[in-house]
Amino acid sequence: MGALGQMGQDFDITGRNFSQVGVFLALAGLLTLTMPSLGAFLTVRILKWQLGASKKEEIAVYLLGESVEHSPICSTLFDAFVEKDEVMITMEDRKVYVGYIMDVGAPTEVTGVNQEILLIPTVSGYRDKDTLKVVYTTDYPSDTPLRPIGFRQENIVSISVFSEEVREAFKRVDSERAGEEAAKEKAAKDQLVKAITELVAVVQAAQR
Repeated sequence: MGALGQMGQDFDITGRNFSQVGVFLALAGLLTLTMPSLGAFLTVRILKWQLGASKKEEIAVYLLGESVEHSPICSTLFDAFVEKDEVMITMEDRKVYVGYIMDVGAPTEVTGVNQEILLIPTVSGYRDKDTLKVVYTTDYPSDTPLRPIGFRQENIVSISVFSEEVREAFKRVDSERAGEEAAKEKAAKDQLVKAITELVAVVQAAQR
């Protein structure tokens, strides 16, 4: 008590002053304990009001979207997850997957946004090593439940919203291009055969 009494005299917090300081410290401690919870409560209420959300999960999705807004790939993944859009993903090994995002990993201070994502595939294939053209090899059945495939976000090279109409349009273009190339090849062969035939005729005529 001697040390505490001496401290009280040194800081002049004995008697009435001590009670005032005690009340101040008690209030400060109470505010320190309650402000984080109060701030979080008010933040949630404000976000619910601004977003028209009724569940904390909806707010968590909104905050996750805000946290990945700086990254085009992560932002596209998140938007596809929320909007249930079909996407096409190209991996580092040139494999291509088309499907629906079922889950995206929440970023943390340690791992950032390089979390795993889960995708239900509808089509898969690869990119040609020379032209990087997408070659589809597998169409997955839509009437059979499939297990999601997990990917590391850091291994994704590109991602885009997928459209079956665009895929069919590319098929038509490729088919037309192949038809044109086949026609050109046939025309070249016909010209070659004609030239050889004419040459043979000239040689035969000269030998008579």
